[in-house]
Amino acid sequence: MYQVQQQIGNISLFSKNAIQEYFLLYPLTNEESHFEKIVNDNNVIQEIQGNTTVDETIKKSQLFVTGNLVCNGSIEKTTILCLGDVTINGTVNECTLFVRGNVQCISLSNSVVVNEQDVIIKNEVRTSEITSGGNFDGLRAVIQGSKVVVCENIIVEKVSKPTEFTQTSLIAGDKRLLREKIVQQKTKLTDFEQKIASTKQAIEHIVKRMIQLNKLTMKFPLLDELKLTLRQLEEKVEKQKELVASLIELNNLPRMENFIQINSSFSDGIFIEISGTKFISKASENGVRFKTDGETVYSLPIKQLL
Repeated sequence: MYQVQQQIGNISLFSKNAIQEYFLLYPLTNEESHFEKIVNDNNVIQEIQGNTTVDETIKKSQLFVTGNLVCNGSIEKTTILCLGDVTINGTVNECTLFVRGNVQCISLSNSVVVNEQDVIIKNEVRTSEITSGGNFDGLRAVIQGSKVVVCENIIVEKVSKPTEFTQTSLIAGDKRLLREKIVQQKTKLTDFEQKIASTKQAIEHIVKRMIQLNKLTMKFPLLDELKLTLRQLEEKVEKQKELVASLIELNNLPRMENFIQINSSFSDGIFIEISGTKFISKASENGVRFKTDGETVYSLPIKQLL
């Protein structure tokens, strides 16, 4: 069983709908924000505009950051929703991170990470759950009692089960996040198309009324605003269609040869899954790279890859 805390202090203010809305509709911003530290009581969402630097620590906070976030200390008992990359030059403990970009930290414990790009961990992942749209890079890291699910590949130094009753799972080549993103972006496209339809109706109503009143030559500011809104929405729809098409094309590409690489050692009973093919490990002191032929998982000693 995973003993991962899904909501910090049971008072996380970010609902699933709110997270999806922020990720879909809010753009990155370019302001620069700087804090010595951020310490709150977890009862309000603190919105921070643009790229944010914190010199020391973040504790007991619920943050929405519209740019990149860099914290030069540790973060604890905190929920972060970030539209850019998150870099923590310290440890992450009892936290939940929802991140559009990359996530990088020294160590991760008792935490949940959901992000769309890569995860880079320097030292260890303990009793945590990671779901990533990219790669997991833990070249010198230890994974223990945790679940790591990625769209692409996993590289880690050591993997272990701390107790008989605690599962450790490594899952690569999982396209779930990509498929969820396609659904979300299609929803956003539908939203734009509905707004275009309602804007056109509003324009038609105003023009019809002006004809009735014989005032077509008069300046009507609201009509100009609606026409501008319509043009902007039509531009967004075209870009959104291109994004959806590119995501669908990516999802339909032939299956990549994803892999899970453990550089030095792993214990019995590690659950491994690559592109839907499952395998339970037997302990080894030697590094291997696990791959699949679609039916079985096979291993290649690291020394043969060098």
